[in-house]
Amino acid sequence: MTTKEMKVIVIGGGTAGTVAALTLTGMRRNFNVTLISLEKYPEYSRCSLPYIISGKIKNYRDIIVYTEKFLEKVGINVLLEHEASKIDTREKKVEVLNRRSNEVEYLKYDALIICTGSSPIIPRGIKIEDGANVFTFSTLDDALNIKRRISKVDRSVIVGGGLIGLELAEALVELGVHVTIVERDWILCSLLDEDISSYVKGRILENCDHDSLKILEKCTVTEIGDGYVKLGNGETLESDLTVIATGVVPNVKLARRSGIEIGKSGAIKVNARLETNVKQIYAAGDCAESTFLGHPIRTALGSIAFRRGIIAAMNVSGENMCVKEPTLAMTSKIFNIEIAAAGLPSQTLSKMGISFLFSKAKVDDKPSYISERKPVLVKLFSTSQGRVIGCQLVGERAATMINEVSAVMYSALPVSELLHYESAYAPLLSDILSPIEKAARKLQIRLKRSIMKSSM
Repeated sequence: MTTKEMKVIVIGGGTAGTVAALTLTGMRRNFNVTLISLEKYPEYSRCSLPYIISGKIKNYRDIIVYTEKFLEKVGINVLLEHEASKIDTREKKVEVLNRRSNEVEYLKYDALIICTGSSPIIPRGIKIEDGANVFTFSTLDDALNIKRRISKVDRSVIVGGGLIGLELAEALVELGVHVTIVERDWILCSLLDEDISSYVKGRILENCDHDSLKILEKCTVTEIGDGYVKLGNGETLESDLTVIATGVVPNVKLARRSGIEIGKSGAIKVNARLETNVKQIYAAGDCAESTFLGHPIRTALGSIAFRRGIIAAMNVSGENMCVKEPTLAMTSKIFNIEIAAAGLPSQTLSKMGISFLFSKAKVDDKPSYISERKPVLVKLFSTSQGRVIGCQLVGERAATMINEVSAVMYSALPVSELLHYESAYAPLLSDILSPIEKAARKLQIRLKRSIMKSSM
């Protein structure tokens, strides 16, 4: 006896959506899967966009993860340059606009997965004049448009000192462009504490020619015009290319007007199974809300989108898989400096009302008698009860070490666990105690003092 065909529509062709569609077709069950994407390209590596600009990746097609031909071969009905403009949750159908032909069709579904991602934030306080060469930097088309203009660019202003802004700045500097980053707070403020950010800034400027990169912090932009950028302090900067990289906001308009609940964070509210308030409608990726220590948050990490795309698809298929809170582990290498972080920075924890303790250690990655040793800066966080809730790292092997902390966080383990795990040791590769363990020892002392003080 054959099972009834189940029609599943996935809205969004990014990481979460594509992985969800592939997971369903990979089950070899009777799924009819349609993947709707606004973009003209199937899923690609957004993290690789800066390397398209710099030329480290020669052919932009190399970052396309799955071709349209491959997706169709495995049984996915792929609709590129199509927009899901309306969801009728009663009739279980989606209104789809073909942006190539402007034709509208209606597709029925049994289950729906919303993976509409996020879009760049354009700050309201910035006046943008007609004719200004202003770009955002979140899609492959953005990268290709910027790359086409590079030959005419001598000076560039990047509005926003987050990870995307810094990675783009590095790519432009490598091409000989003079770059100024304008940041309202401090660079990487959504990832790092101000003291760690200041250290990163110093290291970046050490690695750059004096005139190739300027970083203006605690500074705002009021106007962008043809060839100039005006700052809040009255200064005017020359700019042949201005890029706004001030973060992203979840794409939830479709969900909101379809009666799907939006959470306190501004992303689509989901339960532990990633199901929305409407039965058989799920959400995953940047558009879906998550939590950290019970507090609603938004996320914009491909690693989270990938895993949650799988879980949403598994639950559509009848499984009962629940997500755990993410550790928010991330890493990058900018201007030859490794940075990594997990959890939230202290300014965000404080706004949430979460009490915490931390330790900071600047140590060498190898024994003192090894001349090739390099400094590593570590800031480790715990709750007042001792549970590890975050870490910020700058230096050699930061990407590897943050994964150690992430594993401890994922299992909700205490700081003491970082004191007892066994790590490999060889003088030319590492010290007998890792930088993480050294920071953990300092934090354990602070915890004991805090407990003693509170019991007095």
